[in-house]
Amino acid sequence: MATDKVDIGLAIQNLGTKIKFIDEADFLPMTVKAGGVYKLNSDLTLGADINYPNDSDIYVSAGAEYTVKSGERLEFPIRAGYRTGMQAGGLSGLGTGLGMLYNKTLGINLAWTPEGDLGDSLKFGLDIKF
Repeated sequence: MATDKVDIGLAIQNLGTKIKFIDEADFLPMTVKAGGVYKLNSDLTLGADINYPNDSDIYVSAGAEYTVKSGERLEFPIRAGYRTGMQAGGLSGLGTGLGMLYNKTLGINLAWTPEGDLGDSLKFGLDIKF
């Protein structure tokens, strides 16, 4: 379901038969997810979801994205979020990132997620829309 300000969704992942390796077969870990996004205005978007995996505890994620516009074609989204249930210590569960979007078709994204005792993760993405 979607409107100009709200998007909501539901997903079921890994629903199906067992996966087999040689003589052993196991079910994939099924997860039910429900989430939504609310656009406060053209610059600020808030989102949250709840995840129910059948092999571990339920967790909730929430985040925000604020977009700084530079002219008509260049945008710089700044993102922050948090996921509950992370047990790695320190700032685990936190996530931040930023990006650059040109003409709504070409984007570069960078994200930093501290994993507590496990160290930090840096993620880089390239988006091309056509």
